Amino acid sequence: WQFLSENWDSQSITSISIDPNAPSHIYVGTGNGYALYGVGLYRSTDGGANWTHFGASEFAAAVISGVVVDPHASGTTESTTLYVAVDRSDNSSGLWRSTDGGATWSRLLTRPYNGIWGLALDPSTNPSTLYIADSTGVSKKITTGATWELIYASNSNWNGGVRLSVVNSVPYLLSPTAGNSPIYKLNYYSGIALWIEIPTLFANGSPIGPWKFAVDPSDPNGNIILIGTAEFYRTTNKGGTWGNI
Repeated sequence: WQFLSENWDSQSITSISIDPNAPSHIYVGTGNGYALYGVGLYRSTDGGANWTHFGASEFAAAVISGVVVDPHASGTTESTTLYVAVDRSDNSSGLWRSTDGGATWSRLLTRPYNGIWGLALDPSTNPSTLYIADSTGVSKKITTGATWELIYASNSNWNGGVRLSVVNSVPYLLSPTAGNSPIYKLNYYSGIALWIEIPTLFANGSPIGPWKFAVDPSDPNGNIILIGTAEFYRTTNKGGTWGNI
């Protein structure tokens, strides 16, 4: 491992996004949910060798809970569109968009202090489809649309531990529940949307309780999933078994 952020004003990091049309372009959001707040966004155009600081005024003392690059409008920093979800801020919680690689920002959604906890983007549609998770649940809309559609309603255990991902056009959700925190995968049966649970349990049946997760995009069937707690675990059979890596 190589340390890349030694000169940053904050070492508190929650979100990273890489431009699929320019893999050397990296966007990193600072801040996390444990009272270690951020200073905005950092961008590198040379694979992490050098960094430019953006959003210091918009996202000061806030948690950038998600950063996504829209591949339908990316590749050059001057015209790259990215979206940022902000949480734990009295002034900037909500959803923001930049169309110039992070230089300037417009606010699309305003939320109270507990803002947007999860953010994902599906580029298989054109325009792309955005997904957000907040206190109401999970909602989606195309980037050019005006109306959000609620696709998963919040539950009694719903909190800032919600995480979202869209892999191979399939939405995945890490949903906080009492001591378990399973992952859900959205499937459609005869046109009806159903969230299918992917169990996150040790072999003895006790919950792993993941904080983060990632689905391997190289597997179109979604068999390979990684989850993180204080350690890393991986399944190659959709949660049937988990191994410590």
